[in-house]
Amino acid sequence: MTPEAKELFSRYEGRPTYEGTEWIVTYGNFLFHYSTDGPEDESVDDTDENGNDIPDYVELMATIFYEVYILYHDETGLAVPPSDGNYGGDALYDVYIHGA
Repeated sequence: MTPEAKELFSRYEGRPTYEGTEWIVTYGNFLFHYSTDGPEDESVDDTDENGNDIPDYVELMATIFYEVYILYHDETGLAVPPSDGNYGGDALYDVYIHGA
């Protein structure tokens, strides 16, 4: 990467942590990490209309990520990004969700 690109992405080198309880949901090729009980800037809205113990916001993100994955990789044949190995728990793609 160019020095400019390295500087731009430097804040994303480490994996986020949560002050509140970290929950993890597996959906397709992804692991979604989130919290509902930490500070406002890290917690997602815990509204759960269908009562499955997964916040609606997390379910919406998971659905969109999976649909985009299917579109780009299964339907158009684009290459799948490399796995991160076992970082974040396993070889699935980790998505860390923080509140607004």
